[in-house]
Amino acid sequence: MKKEFIPKFEEDPFLLDELIDTVIDENPKVMLDYRSGVQSSLDMLVREVIKRTEGKADATKVRHMILRKL
Repeated sequence: MKKEFIPKFEEDPFLLDELIDTVIDENPKVMLDYRSGVQSSLDMLVREVIKRTEGKADATKVRHMILRKL
């Protein structure tokens, strides 16, 4: 059985940055909600990134990276 390659996001921040850009691009309404003051929208974006990394990314780091982009 082949093992799937899972990137190490903690070792390559560029991969995580690209994934965050993708999640933001795929969720424009969530981003607009956050900019309108809906704080829970940020949590949704963080959860989506964590989900796509299969729990490998650090939530605090992801949150800070998303905030820089918003």
